[in-house]
Amino acid sequence: MELVKNKNSNIKEINIFKILHVIWKKKVLIICITVSSAILSILIALNTPNIYSSSALLAPSNDSYSSLSSQLNEYQSLIGLSRGSLTDTNNITQEAIARISSFEFFSLHVFPKVKLENLFAVKKWHPIDNIIIYDDTIFNSEKNIWTRKVNYPFKPIPSEQEAYRIFLKQLSVSEEKKTGFVTITINHKSPHIAEKWAKIIVKNINESMREKDKLEFANSIEFLNEQNSNNKIEEIRDVLSDLLSNQTQKLMLAHAKEGYVFNVIDAPIIPQYRSSPNRALICIIGTIFGGFLSVLLALIISYREENN
Repeated sequence: MELVKNKNSNIKEINIFKILHVIWKKKVLIICITVSSAILSILIALNTPNIYSSSALLAPSNDSYSSLSSQLNEYQSLIGLSRGSLTDTNNITQEAIARISSFEFFSLHVFPKVKLENLFAVKKWHPIDNIIIYDDTIFNSEKNIWTRKVNYPFKPIPSEQEAYRIFLKQLSVSEEKKTGFVTITINHKSPHIAEKWAKIIVKNINESMREKDKLEFANSIEFLNEQNSNNKIEEIRDVLSDLLSNQTQKLMLAHAKEGYVFNVIDAPIIPQYRSSPNRALICIIGTIFGGFLSVLLALIISYREENN
């Protein structure tokens, strides 16, 4: 057993010695490739445009959705409706989050307010002059024409659906489960556009939910008035009166409250610092990769030389 161990250890020592010998023998090749990789990674890092992130921190506004579940359940049991047949207000935040990422919300509230060239063709942003430079192979800003070459079903001018797919890549929506706080983030090469788009989302998610609920509350009031006129039982009429009062209050609140679904805790701002790229990390990873590749190449060359 001892002899086997010694033999194995000698083999390992010989292999390590041979690897070190090859590295020393091919040190010029290794140094050249590693330095070239480092220079290339530096060039990539310097030419990668900055990405800026503008975020909004929102808190769910529960005032406009004060719970009527006990009254709803009482009314449902009295007139024989199944549970859940009236509006459920338990998942308003989740509904709003889903709506933010929906195509319908983008189509109605975001698409009309954004410039397509700022979605597809931004090459870089000059901070001193606050000027956006566009990629001429996609959009010619001087002639204001689209120059990109695409195949069917795409067209030079991007469609609404294509714009939606690109917008989702720049949008991030997350919810803190413990607090219920929601963070909306827009990433863009221009910090001004990132802040503008984030504000559009915050404003319009409140407005879209407000309009939807105003219609629902109005329909509920009409329905309850109809039920109230058709019922002669005093107990049911009392419940209907309470529901009418609450639905009317909610309709008034929908008209008056600014932060309808979300209250803004931290509004979007024009970010001063980039969120990416991490240029130092790009250089480090590029140099390490180049060093590893150069050693591997040196070992392959040495192995071929020995077998020829």
